[in-house]
Amino acid sequence: MEVYESRGALRRLMRAHLGMATDDVLASQNTEQFDALLDSAYLEAFADCRWLKPTTQTTFNVGIAQYKVPYPAGTTPGSIMSAAIYDIETNEYVRISKRIIPVELSVDQSEILGGDDYARIQGKPHRYEPRGDFIYLDPPPDKPYRIRIEYQTVRKFVDDTTVSTVDGLLILYNALAAERIRDPQEASVWNSKYVKRLSMLRGWQSTGEKFAMDSTASFDEMEELQSGLHGLPNYDRSPTVR
Repeated sequence: MEVYESRGALRRLMRAHLGMATDDVLASQNTEQFDALLDSAYLEAFADCRWLKPTTQTTFNVGIAQYKVPYPAGTTPGSIMSAAIYDIETNEYVRISKRIIPVELSVDQSEILGGDDYARIQGKPHRYEPRGDFIYLDPPPDKPYRIRIEYQTVRKFVDDTTVSTVDGLLILYNALAAERIRDPQEASVWNSKYVKRLSMLRGWQSTGEKFAMDSTASFDEMEELQSGLHGLPNYDRSPTVR
């Protein structure tokens, strides 16, 4: 079995481990149930693999005094990793800080406190805050700007051919443990395998070793050691894409 597998392949493996048919008409039974288990197992495994941080960027324009903007499609308050503002003078994006903007500095304080709007001096935004249904900029823009948002994405199974970005064995073990929930002893076996596999993957990360993100590597394949700067382990390194 490959390191990163499709939902269809993982479903067939689930059936094989459970002693079910894999290649005939009977294999179509309980497909919806297995897919739900695999989808849930995928999300849980993704959350446990904290070194996986796939991100996407999107840009949008803000006008003069437009101090709050709705979240771009696909983003949520917790998914935003960073923001930057385009500097026309240097022709590059400059990162702005994520900070809590005090209410007394927010021009929408009338909505929050019921008071009068606080007159703000406009300028080039240098900080932002995801709050409620909007992203707030401070100070309010003094002219049109372009903002770039980088946000974390959780890749899900779209169909049976979608290859996971999470280790396939983690998904498989987690899904099998959930499927055997009525058999505590067997569920415990799969949970133990999940914990052991997760611990091994974390160990590879903490020592700086990398493992393949493609779909051609074997589960038994060990790749070369890649340390961080000055020979020290790179504890915050994402898995290598080859």
